[in-house]
Amino acid sequence: MARSIVRFRNQADGGAPRWGEMKGEHVFPLGGNWQTTAELIAAGELSADTRPAGLLSELEVLAPVTRDGRLYCQGLNYSEHRAESGVRETNDGDGLFFLKDSGSLCGPRDPIFRPPGVQLLDYEIELGLVLRKDINSPVALRREDLSAHVAGLVICNDISARDQMFGAPMMQWFLGKSARNFCPCGPTLLLLEDGDVDLIFDLQLELRLNGEVRQRAHTSQLMHLPHDAISALSRHVALRSGDCLLTGTPGGVLAQASPESFLAIRDNLMDDDARRAAFVTAQRANGAFLNPGDLLELTIRSPDGAIDLGAQRNVVEAQQILQEQTA
Repeated sequence: MARSIVRFRNQADGGAPRWGEMKGEHVFPLGGNWQTTAELIAAGELSADTRPAGLLSELEVLAPVTRDGRLYCQGLNYSEHRAESGVRETNDGDGLFFLKDSGSLCGPRDPIFRPPGVQLLDYEIELGLVLRKDINSPVALRREDLSAHVAGLVICNDISARDQMFGAPMMQWFLGKSARNFCPCGPTLLLLEDGDVDLIFDLQLELRLNGEVRQRAHTSQLMHLPHDAISALSRHVALRSGDCLLTGTPGGVLAQASPESFLAIRDNLMDDDARRAAFVTAQRANGAFLNPGDLLELTIRSPDGAIDLGAQRNVVEAQQILQEQTA
């Protein structure tokens, strides 16, 4: 049976990061002192204390994916998001992959920082798959092989600065995806047991912005399936236990394709500043992006509620630049 694992701090016992198991609303500490998600996965049998550390609501909840793991992302993996991005329904082979720096990981209640100068801050709810073991050579996985390769499931929010993404030299996305607190993660890591693989394909994703549903989809709608995605990645990179694959976001993001946005990119392809300014103007004409004070609430659960990855609740804040003090 799948188990809901959280990573937390309790100032009452020194504030060191610990692992626990969710049972109802309480968190029961686990016996080991694992520093990373990969170490937790490798531990195998996990035993929980009989006395709870407290209610989840009383604890500081950390991302259950630790920063030593890498974040691999799939793009354009739901048809509605593909359409709103202006991409036609074509056979795109293995699909779109990119990296997001793991330094962007933060807890499910932490603030989302809008960096200075960013005008087009956007959200993307995604189901994250945490890998069970290293994959050092190309593999060809089938759906039934996923249990041996996927340790657990987690909610991720792929926060994106669209103006940085499309205003960067050669439009590389790394900086626009990788700022601090650009990947709220958790609260729970749902550790899978043998036979739980079908859970991946029966989950409902929902994101609310200031109480309004903006994204909603079912994982049965994924275009490039997880076993195919892991197989494709394995042909190019060495994957490690504890790495996390973000499987793509549904339709409903704030950035929308438009003729003006296309022209902003095409007509200013070799001029980064002009491209960024024109793209921002085109996108802001479509509507507002995230601003300080906005509240994002994310959930992923099965339609019957039997499987629940918990809930994220993050408020957008303007990032402050600290000046170093010199002696």
